[in-house]
Amino acid sequence: MTEVMIKVLNMSVTAGCAALLVIALRLIAGRLISGRIPKLFFYGLWLVVIFKFLCPIVFYSDFSLLPVYGEPLSQDIIYEALPSIHTGVVWVDRPVNQILGASMPAEPASSINPIQIFLVLITIIWQAGMLIYFIYHMAGYIRLKYRLGTSVKVEDGVYESDQIGGAFLLGLIRPVIYLPAGLKEEERTFILTHEQVHKQRKDYIVKLLGFFMVMIHWFNPLAHISFRLMCQDMEMSCDEEVIRRLGEGEKGSYSMALLHAAEGGHTTSCPLAFGESHTKSRIKNILNYRKPGFWFVLILGIALIGAAVGLITNRKGEDITIIGGADGPTAIFVASKAGEGNRDQWTPDVHWTPDIKWLTDQAVSGTASVNQPSESITLDYVSSNEVIFHGDFGLFNFMLTDGRWKQQYYIKPEEMGRLPEILRSVSLETGDEQQKQNTGFLQAGNGEEVCTLLDLSYITYNTVTDETSQVFLFESDGRAKLHKGNSLSERHYMFEKDGFSYFYRTPETALEFELVDGKEPESYQFPYDRLELIRYSQGQEQVLDRLMFFSLADSWNIIYTEDKIIYPAAAEAELAEFKGNPNLISMNYDGTDRRTADLPYNVYRGLSYDNGWLYYEGWTNDNAFPRPVYRMRTDFTEVEKLGDIDGSLIIADDDMLYYAAREKPALVRCSREDIKHKEYIDKFVFDVEQYCSVGAEIHDGVLIVRFLDMSDWKTMTIYQVQLPKKK
Repeated sequence: MTEVMIKVLNMSVTAGCAALLVIALRLIAGRLISGRIPKLFFYGLWLVVIFKFLCPIVFYSDFSLLPVYGEPLSQDIIYEALPSIHTGVVWVDRPVNQILGASMPAEPASSINPIQIFLVLITIIWQAGMLIYFIYHMAGYIRLKYRLGTSVKVEDGVYESDQIGGAFLLGLIRPVIYLPAGLKEEERTFILTHEQVHKQRKDYIVKLLGFFMVMIHWFNPLAHISFRLMCQDMEMSCDEEVIRRLGEGEKGSYSMALLHAAEGGHTTSCPLAFGESHTKSRIKNILNYRKPGFWFVLILGIALIGAAVGLITNRKGEDITIIGGADGPTAIFVASKAGEGNRDQWTPDVHWTPDIKWLTDQAVSGTASVNQPSESITLDYVSSNEVIFHGDFGLFNFMLTDGRWKQQYYIKPEEMGRLPEILRSVSLETGDEQQKQNTGFLQAGNGEEVCTLLDLSYITYNTVTDETSQVFLFESDGRAKLHKGNSLSERHYMFEKDGFSYFYRTPETALEFELVDGKEPESYQFPYDRLELIRYSQGQEQVLDRLMFFSLADSWNIIYTEDKIIYPAAAEAELAEFKGNPNLISMNYDGTDRRTADLPYNVYRGLSYDNGWLYYEGWTNDNAFPRPVYRMRTDFTEVEKLGDIDGSLIIADDDMLYYAAREKPALVRCSREDIKHKEYIDKFVFDVEQYCSVGAEIHDGVLIVRFLDMSDWKTMTIYQVQLPKKK
């Protein structure tokens, strides 16, 4: 039933947009040209809206007036590692997908996605709502039929009753007109003519469809609003037809009949015939009504047909949208089933998400600044030998040539406004070179600075052989590697320095103690994952360290100085080294002068760098307070104790130390030279006996701290505060 719920939600979103457009047009026309446009025109538009709410089939055209795609919620959302919507409206997609990515990510080991549970729950609620709506209105219908039991037939298809206050049409197969008893002859003529128009136009069928529309989409307020406005325009268009039949000279008498009928009230929830609802607006419409001319009617008819096409059809959405999550610049992947593909219309056979815990959590850096990650990638075309994708960074085209994936073309962000035109008119493989230049395509390696979208992993999965082909499109030699199942490589971009790009990745070769019966294992399973620190430049890759590894608490302890990189790793290539806490390692950027810090029990909490020194909190028995604070040189040659703090060190910056106090939860600042003189900055709820700082940074006077809950070593909380100026 979740498939049905997804279909209903898609219908509700797209039809709701159509309803909003009709409401907007109705308001504008009412203000600017009131009385000029027959209400039959708007009544016709409401028929289109009802069709849109009820029709499960999506129609596409280039003439669609709707801003959203036909299926903003994919049926495959229950299988996605990071569930997402794709309406085509950026300011809707981005906040919603950020919330979905944060609140409903799929756990790799779990067989059920949170989004599946959510969809089951809302399906049950939706079904219960429909049932309640149906029972409520059926009970009202039965009560009405009971009251009409004493009605008297006055002519064929017309009954009178003293139990009703207004006239209406009731029934579906053989509808009957019910009139209030005791009407004057002139009023009776007006009322009967009005109801006969309803009967001849089959308005009772339209109302029944409207009833089902509201019942199915009871959760959507636009469905309720559309039904009420449709009823109003139905009545007004019927009034106009009565005036056309009886003559414009009867407008005054007809308006008086409306007023008299309003005094009697009505018996139905929808304004039928001469009920009191909307009486003022109906009379105003009658008095302003002028019979339109032939050409005006013809123009309105053409406009109605065009509007119907624009409202019924939707824009065709992109095939796949993949959205990054967390707050770092690094890789996300594009996954699909290998195939030849079709650029005009490509639909993936499967949505296969590899079980890799890093790539799915990261955003993509779309600019040279690693602090401004792009939020999404749209996959335009994919096959076993070509991939095209775009985002805020521009558009890239990669092709498999002579066994290597090579960048073919790049479209700058400022050219992206012409993207639909370019994709329709230019063949990426065979287009004329001059044509490519004129349309914004740039040859790779032609001297232009291309987007620093690093790390993107392109993955194809063969369901027959259970093999995965993976290639890192940027900053690599372009050669794809085959993996069995979902045992994939992971790689994180770190920074760029002196023409080299620095990464850390999963190992590509096993060390001696990792061999199983003398052979490399199919996958790496250790208490902490071993990583390899590498650097890359101009097609050449250099492994700087094969022993890098860290736990979650150490994951932010990577520091870049003017001449050193400091990071957690094992001191020696032995299994025992990977069972304890990682050592603190210092190394030159070219991989030389690798040193291990001599720290008791490898404890260096609150590690930070400031003005040529590393600052850290040292070890105490049972994490007792107070705790010592040290500083040492980046090559570990000098170590100096600054004093003890009754709290937990967070960061050192501009010769000041910031730490979380223990005696009362507060942020404290003190001078490096006088650690005992404390300045209280801010209060917070973090108990340093339960939480520890695993990473902090200061930008533009704002301190941002990541606190980790030591009770489970999984829960991360972000705290930030605007720092006051130093006294």
